[in-house]
Amino acid sequence: MIMQKNILKSISYGISAAFMLFAVYFVILTLVSGWAFAQDQFGTYWYFIVSLAVGFGIQIALYNHIRNLVRGGRGIGKIVGVSGTTSTAAMISCCAHYLVNIKFHKS
Repeated sequence: MIMQKNILKSISYGISAAFMLFAVYFVILTLVSGWAFAQDQFGTYWYFIVSLAVGFGIQIALYNHIRNLVRGGRGIGKIVGVSGTTSTAAMISCCAHYLVNIKFHKS
């Protein structure tokens, strides 16, 4: 029962993280280039953006689940540290290249 509760909590964290990534995407693009540009970009590249948000949500859910396993005394603490750091570095490098594509658009 406790394990099922932890899994549901991890899934809810993942879903929340995916929605937060969508919010950050729209806020940043709207502030930089306007709402119309943000909508246009999402309409054009929705499949990339949705894929990134879902992948990010899955990463957060898995991280939270593994963290709960470690806290529950099931070991694997060092593996979580190494894999978490590697995963974070990969996600940052994957998403950072998008900063090059930001265009200052005047409406």
